[in-house]
Amino acid sequence: MAKQPANISQIVSPVPAPAKAALKAILEEVATTGWFRPEPGDTGSKWPSNRQGTFKIYLSQSMLSEVIKNNPGGTSSKDKYQIDIDNKKVVFEETGKTGGGAADAKTTAAQERGSAYILRRVLKTNKRYSKPDDIRKDTTAYMALQKIWRRSQLEFDDDWLDDYYKQAQRMLLEYSNPRFTEFNRDGGFMKWVTDLVRTKYQISQKDNWNPADIWLVKDQSKTIRMIQDLVDGGNSQTLQELNAILRTLFRDEIVVGVSLKKISGKEARWEKVNVDESVFASYKEMYFTIDSVKIDLSLSKDKKGKTSFGTQDSRVIVEAPNSKYNFQIKANDSADFSNLKWEPTQEGAAAARLGKAPVDMVQKLMIDYGVRFDNKHGQYPKSTTDFLKVSDEYATIIEGLRQKGVATEVDSTTAINNFAVVLGSSNAHVATSKLMQLKFLDVLMSMKEKIRNQFMTDMAFLAQKKGERFGPFGKLY
Repeated sequence: MAKQPANISQIVSPVPAPAKAALKAILEEVATTGWFRPEPGDTGSKWPSNRQGTFKIYLSQSMLSEVIKNNPGGTSSKDKYQIDIDNKKVVFEETGKTGGGAADAKTTAAQERGSAYILRRVLKTNKRYSKPDDIRKDTTAYMALQKIWRRSQLEFDDDWLDDYYKQAQRMLLEYSNPRFTEFNRDGGFMKWVTDLVRTKYQISQKDNWNPADIWLVKDQSKTIRMIQDLVDGGNSQTLQELNAILRTLFRDEIVVGVSLKKISGKEARWEKVNVDESVFASYKEMYFTIDSVKIDLSLSKDKKGKTSFGTQDSRVIVEAPNSKYNFQIKANDSADFSNLKWEPTQEGAAAARLGKAPVDMVQKLMIDYGVRFDNKHGQYPKSTTDFLKVSDEYATIIEGLRQKGVATEVDSTTAINNFAVVLGSSNAHVATSKLMQLKFLDVLMSMKEKIRNQFMTDMAFLAQKKGERFGPFGKLY
């Protein structure tokens, strides 16, 4: 049965109310990306008219585990889980895919190399495709994609053809007469610029400066020498000057960095970021307001029947006149003790996360705002015994957040009891992360309203890598 990537709105579109609201809540509790649905007309694509029919949703193994944990009482089989919504059967089935929404490093690398190859094939060798299946029929391209994915010890999944096709079509619109000679994900310009920002500007992770996954470059060796000559002025040559050089080269179509995101609509979208200096002033004028904040402190069972919290994350929803972002705050490692990360998703483009706010920059932002938050899991309770020593402090925090409108699902007394339970279980790492999230939300909500809105505005731009401190790139999503 064919499957197609879909966002939550697309999945629930055929579902009637009130089942739609119930199903949407279940999906949003797990993830905003990584979902698949049957092709239109396939079994399970329509909401059933009777008890014999089923409505199917496809997802990764880890997401299936979350669904089971969050919705106990359903019927399990080897790779499926069935629950009833409004007296209809909803079946969650593991895709068994390496592609789709999976975010592991191997899949990401293979996907990016595949994108670079298809863009080279289309923009440099003038190959044209009228539909995704044309890539499969292009024997040279299809065999190359299979080889690329095997390099990551993965089997190529044809579902990626849809993304590759949409990416190519969009880039043909943007660069109908390109002069690029290199389409680079590994080595070449990518390695050179990564080494440059690490050694000259002390930025250990390139993505904290520029999230480009592939680079389109004209005359690579000549271009590298030119940039090197311009930045070889010693320590007086700043990162902002490198950014200014790359903005010019971007506009002249000599160096174009491309940040790849999961395609979220019928057509790929293209946004130039940090390319035009005039937009920096508009960034400074943009202002987001906090719409809602929630942290689920109720209890549930995970797939192994172990007690945990209803979710592992907390959410801060912010909005501007034409934008709405859903910030997910959670542990960097969902299976172990780790520090927090902040990652927003834009409403209307749920399949494409905007990017993580660089943690070191978040810490600096807090210093700039005169507040302190310790994003070090070692500073927080990891056992019931340690927690009970500071439980009164957290009870005060929870009650204060509830009075300020933060949704916690349970009252402060119940929440404290729940922490004591989870910290005494094998899911203690989830409780520690929740304690960290509470401290962050307490810092945020203790700011005056105007200040905390401005703080979240700055967070939104950090996550998107927008502003003079970041390099120019195009976001293909």
